[in-house]
Amino acid sequence: MNALDKIENQNLASRILKGILKTGRIANAYLFIGPSGIGKKFAAIQFAKALNCKKGGCEECSACIKIGELSHPDVHLIIPDPNKDSISIDQMRNMQREAYLKPFLEKFKVYVIEEAGRISEEAANSLLKILEEPPGDTIFILTTSSPQDLLPTIISRCQIIRFTQEFKTREKNLEIEEKAFSLINAGEISHILKEIKNIVSSKREAGEIVDFLVLWYRDILLLKEKDEECIILKDRMEHLKNMEKKLSEGFLFRAIKSILWARYLLARNVSPRLALETLFLKLATEIR
Repeated sequence: MNALDKIENQNLASRILKGILKTGRIANAYLFIGPSGIGKKFAAIQFAKALNCKKGGCEECSACIKIGELSHPDVHLIIPDPNKDSISIDQMRNMQREAYLKPFLEKFKVYVIEEAGRISEEAANSLLKILEEPPGDTIFILTTSSPQDLLPTIISRCQIIRFTQEFKTREKNLEIEEKAFSLINAGEISHILKEIKNIVSSKREAGEIVDFLVLWYRDILLLKEKDEECIILKDRMEHLKNMEKKLSEGFLFRAIKSILWARYLLARNVSPRLALETLFLKLATEIR
């Protein structure tokens, strides 16, 4: 079993990470967002294995074993200082000194910064400097259950991957579905913006539309991967298959990333209408 296959109950996050490896478009910084105890740190370690293992995370080679034991010289875990209950400036300075050195054994140096939201102001500014000019062969994986505590400038320099409670059953909300589909099928961006103005009345409603859009593009991506068993919106299969033929895998990954960013904006109390307008403008740009 591949290292990323062991990320349980996070089908979407796992597939995004696999897609990153498949395309070879490795970013310098990732931000894993999700509730405490959901497995963000474990996923970060598994991703570090996949990045540095010659077989993509075989779980059997020396690199995979040492990374799993946190004893590999190229993979480092940074946790909040227990005496200060925060990530300190000294920790960031030490990381900065080491990050610009070449990896000892593997392709990448990886720094996993656990609960990055608990970072002191001074340390956050130091981290930002590293992310603004990152070493080419060093990757930073930040995990947090409180993204609102991070500097927006730090978040903007990370590829966001959201970890959520997996949907075990689907609760029908036909009104929200119809509103989401009215936006998906509106066509021209001017029509979409007009629809948003007409149908979105609250932050809760905008959040439910965004959540449905995650499911929608997730299921199209699963069709691309020939994994119909895990599809949630099975009663929309004909529509899903029609869209799967039209949309590229690259677009779907970027669409999901944009949707998750809209969810983050809503959590930051950005205007629901503005969050959805920004999202659909991004999607329209990506399609073009």
